[in-house]
Amino acid sequence: MAAKQTPTESSLPGHPQESVRESAESLIIAFIMAFVFRAFVIEAFVIPTGSMAPTLYGRHGTMLCSDCGWEFAYGLTDLSSAARTRELLGPDEVAVCPNCNHRNPLTQINDVKGNGQAGDRILALKWPYDLGGRGLAPKRWDVALFKDPSDADLSDGVTNFIKRMVGLPNEVLEIVDGDVYTVPVAELSAPTLSVLDKARHAKYLRSEALSLRSQARQIETGIRRGESQNPPTGNRPRAELESQIREYEADARQMESDSRLLEGELRKVWSEVLDELARKMRICRKTPLARKALWTVLYDHDFPPRSRAAGQPYWTRIDPATAGWDAGSRVLKFHPAADRFEGLALRGKLATDQVDYNVRDEGEVCGVTDLRLRLVFGREAGEGTLMLKLPKRERSFWAELNSDGTLRLYETRGHLPDGQAPLAVVKVPPFEVEQPVIVDFQDVDYHLSLTINGEELLASTPEQFSPDIAVLRRSTCGPDRGEIQIFARGMTLALSHVVAERDVYYRCPHRGTGDLFPILAVTTGATWGVTGNPILLREGEYFMLGDNSPGSKDSRLWDVVGPHLAERGEAYQLGTVAADQLIGRAFFVYWPSGHRTGLLPAFVDHYGPIPNVGRMRWIR
Repeated sequence: MAAKQTPTESSLPGHPQESVRESAESLIIAFIMAFVFRAFVIEAFVIPTGSMAPTLYGRHGTMLCSDCGWEFAYGLTDLSSAARTRELLGPDEVAVCPNCNHRNPLTQINDVKGNGQAGDRILALKWPYDLGGRGLAPKRWDVALFKDPSDADLSDGVTNFIKRMVGLPNEVLEIVDGDVYTVPVAELSAPTLSVLDKARHAKYLRSEALSLRSQARQIETGIRRGESQNPPTGNRPRAELESQIREYEADARQMESDSRLLEGELRKVWSEVLDELARKMRICRKTPLARKALWTVLYDHDFPPRSRAAGQPYWTRIDPATAGWDAGSRVLKFHPAADRFEGLALRGKLATDQVDYNVRDEGEVCGVTDLRLRLVFGREAGEGTLMLKLPKRERSFWAELNSDGTLRLYETRGHLPDGQAPLAVVKVPPFEVEQPVIVDFQDVDYHLSLTINGEELLASTPEQFSPDIAVLRRSTCGPDRGEIQIFARGMTLALSHVVAERDVYYRCPHRGTGDLFPILAVTTGATWGVTGNPILLREGEYFMLGDNSPGSKDSRLWDVVGPHLAERGEAYQLGTVAADQLIGRAFFVYWPSGHRTGLLPAFVDHYGPIPNVGRMRWIR
């Protein structure tokens, strides 16, 4: 029989030693749980750059436009570097208001003395991508965090990037006229898939040749400088290093030769591949939440410019001789003077893909034809019709709202509908006097819709309105001169909170190749997935784009493979993010740049310690 043990003094409940041990264990467990939570559930990140503006801000400044009063953000370089600060914030630099195009001098804000604001701090959900499955797997239009594919310095770990996920595994993707088009590989013929895979291999050969030549140059530099401890040279004999240079150069020449032969073969059939893709690819329409996040103001009439200088927007009568419209205030008013349509046009500002967050000149701009017009419509007296027009190159789309509640959509070649059959028609209760309704008319991703008070009542069908990819490939990206217009007849009305917006436009930077077969562009800069150079996304490969397309180096432009991916060889494809490099889905801005009070010590107030609750937001 075992002897009954008597508890020692130190093991009795409530003894100080036991309490200390339990506290230490609890603290250790809490730390472990915190690290587990950070590693697998939610992690916080800081946005360093403006590649996702205006969805997410990097280091930036904020100002009120001195002409229209619109508040906006503009990008900054690292203010910790005095030289770079002076470069960006020189006396001639301006921040262009995205609403009225007024050129605001940056010196008004005095950023050099501390007005720079930190990038948005965000939270990312990591576990959905880790678990996967049908409901949790990465989805198109997610704002995703991932490891930088080109990170060459692993001493501090791989840099994290954030972009919008637009391409998914096992599909072919091509950006045409600012929109994303895809087709599943299962729908393509075997010859086309073979050609696309050979194009991917040619791209790999070119990039590997460049990498080998780069390594050879590093060794040559080390030899020339006599840096025996230089990493590329180490302590190896000069003869051995020179032999390695010759080996690298020979391998690079062979790869370039193989690539040229392959590219010559591909050119003969490339047009056939593009023809099949043009027939089978479909436009990737944005989710409602992504679409809402990606609208950019063209002109908000609640903030009219005071100066109305050249390049500034304004509403004006189409026919100056008519007297029905009054556009002299923030509310557009119509009093019928005759039984005919009278029109207003939005003039002074073209719809382009310029992102005003980018202070520096972006070069040539592209015209955007995905537009939106939203307003509050108030019928005040009489019976009549309100017509809204959105242009799209040679086409015009119209939304007709009749006082009796009849709604119609039309397509014309510029003029008012006159006897044409509508694309769609619906009857709702009459618009009552002094009962304003919210109207949203938009043309985005080849989908035309009219929404009243938040409910989509009319929409086009793919048979009525769809893209011709072959024609769009040949089109230029210059600004469209078509005007957003408003016509009215018969009734007295008032339109308030009138806002025109444009959709995101994804650029296709061919870097001057002028060719619908730009694989050779890898020698001067990669251009993957752009017009004429579709990309084949294999299993586990994703394609990413920044919302600030003119200012984002993303999947279109990645031309360097980091050491953490180089060892994979052809298993990694330039321009893609591998599945195991995904970190998580961004979902909330928990700490935008905070408020400064002017009352706290400067070294504290500089960081904006007061939470800016109004700018905390979900990431769409």
